[in-house]
Parts: sequence; C-alpha cells; structure tokens
Amino acid sequence: MAGVQKIKLRNFRGYIVNGEHFWTKRQLTERVRRILHSYKPYQKLKRKDFKFMLSLLQNHERANEKVGCGVKAIEVRVNTKYGATNYSFWIIRTDGSETDFSYQKCITPTSSLNLFRASSKLTYAGCRVN
Repeated sequence: MAGVQKIKLRNFRGYIVNGEHFWTKRQLTERVRRILHSYKPYQKLKRKDFKFMLSLLQNHERANEKVGCGVKAIEVRVNTKYGATNYSFWIIRTDGSETDFSYQKCITPTSSLNLFRASSKLTYAGCRVN
C-alpha cells in the first residue's frame, strides 16, 4: 500500500513507508531529513529516494492537488518563502508545472479539528465571542 501506514500489531508498532519500517515518528522524520539534506539545491532525487518520497506524499492532506497531472521528478530547493536556508521538496509535474510540499504535513496531517480551529480564528479575528 502507498502512503504512510500506521501499524499496531502484537510484535510491531510504528510506521511503514514504501516498505521501510520505522518504530517512531521521529525515526521517520529523521529519514526524510537525511534525504532532504543529502541533495544540493535543484538536484533531483535518485530513484530510491524519489519512490520513498512519492509514497510519503500520498499521505499529504492535499496530495491530489500537489500531484496534479502526475509527478515527473522531486527535487530539493531553497524555499525563500521560509528563509534563505530553508530546504524543501519540490514536485516537477509531467506538464512542467511545479509546487513545493511540506514533508511534515505528510507525516502528521492537519486534523479536521485543527483546520476548523484555524478557520475559526480567521473568521472571528478581532471580534469578541461570548
């Protein structure tokens, strides 16, 4: 199966991504960070890392939007939106369009409750609610 599988079995608790087993979310996050920091800006991921990240991407809350017409490649770039030293993953789609994605949102998707809370804060900003 694709994406992040959270497993709770008698002998195994943890996560499986693209066939790789992780006991904790921290181990999974460290694996993704190792991938992210092992590439130079504008360098495309190698096949093994590409398959891993593509599988992880399927757990993103907006995966369909991010994937779009299909993923040709994933590369590492400096995302100036978040600072000069912030590396992030970028999707290059089959039609040539590009977008970034947060690996944190793939590992820990935003819950519906948190989305509701965020929208409530925007809706009621500056208003007193009794």
